Amino acid sequence: MRIFLIRHASVEYTNNSATNRHIDLSPRGTVQASEMAKLWEPKIGYLYSSTLPRAVQTIEPLAKKLNKSIIEESTLFELDYRGDAALFHEKIKEDRNFKFEGGESITEANVRFEKAVRHIADIHNTCTVAVGTHGTVLSEFLINQFGFPSDYFFKLSYPDVYEIQYTNEKGFIFIRRAINLLPKTIEYKDIPLVY
Repeated sequence: MRIFLIRHASVEYTNNSATNRHIDLSPRGTVQASEMAKLWEPKIGYLYSSTLPRAVQTIEPLAKKLNKSIIEESTLFELDYRGDAALFHEKIKEDRNFKFEGGESITEANVRFEKAVRHIADIHNTCTVAVGTHGTVLSEFLINQFGFPSDYFFKLSYPDVYEIQYTNEKGFIFIRRAINLLPKTIEYKDIPLVY
């Protein structure tokens, strides 16, 4: 089965994790999501998304184009660090298990996200699925599953699309960064497409 992992389009972040949890796409992000839907060619059997607005809003134009509903799944949401973003990112350089009270560590978020993607693969093992998600969990998944560089988060664009495959025999297989599905108006990083 094939899975397209879609990082949400542009937003305007603050340094407050509580505020960032539920922010919408920026006007630029709304345009990017519409442009991505226009470029979309792969046939999709199911559309999944994190429950956070920016992920849902990114794949809504695609759902409309494909006449599909979006299955919202809370286990696909972004890392819930519950504290100061700058401090969190400083602390995890030394300790991947660091977390603020009530939040989750980057390691916990990666385990949660991997289980969610594997569960989707198990349910829909004969079709192609698109999954709307977030930068931290997506980059950690790519780092841990496919050996991407540890700073890969900083190389993601808004939006970004990665095609993977899943088989019972081999598990997750990286196919490509699907730059052909990205709007031409984004500034994506010039990086290798295969690791």
